[in-house]
Formats: sequence, structure tokens, C-alpha cells
Amino acid sequence: MTGAGPTSDAMNIEPLGERFASFGWHVEEIDGNDVEALTAAFDALPDPLAGKPVCLIARTRKGRGVTMMEESPQAWHLGLLEPDQRDAVLLEIKERLS
Repeated sequence: MTGAGPTSDAMNIEPLGERFASFGWHVEEIDGNDVEALTAAFDALPDPLAGKPVCLIARTRKGRGVTMMEESPQAWHLGLLEPDQRDAVLLEIKERLS
């Protein structure tokens, strides 16, 4: 099944940052689930007219912030949530926001 596991199980792309850097790219790696880190990384990027291409690698975790999604990412990632799952997810998110 396509998408049934981590990318590294089908094709190892690491060390991704080092690969881009070896071709002269400016590389930054950040926690892609951290909105503040993303904002700071975008704000700190070099001038695009500086002549050096930029690669921003945002490492993420599927379902980050929702317990059942983090614990079993493959169980929901390729399909839809059942109504009771959707309700539980929304409740968990709303509780975290209050």
C-alpha cells in the first residue's frame, strides 16, 4: 500500500540537509510542528537576491497534537475519521485551546 509507513521505509532521503548543502544551498532544519519556530525561520532567511538557494526543512510528526493520531498515524492518515473519532479529536483540541 502506498503511504503505509515512513518515507525511510520506501526510500531513504537522509541526510537531506547535508545533501542540499553539498550543492551549495543554505540549509535550515526546524521543528515543523512549532509555529513560532516556523515564523522565526522564515523571518531569518537570507535575502533571496543573495544568490544562494535556500532549503528550509521542516521536520513534522503526523497528527502532532492529537493523542490518537500521534499514537497510530497510519490508522487514520489514508482515510477519514469516523464520527466518534472526529468528535474526540475536536474535543481534545478545544480543551487544549481553553
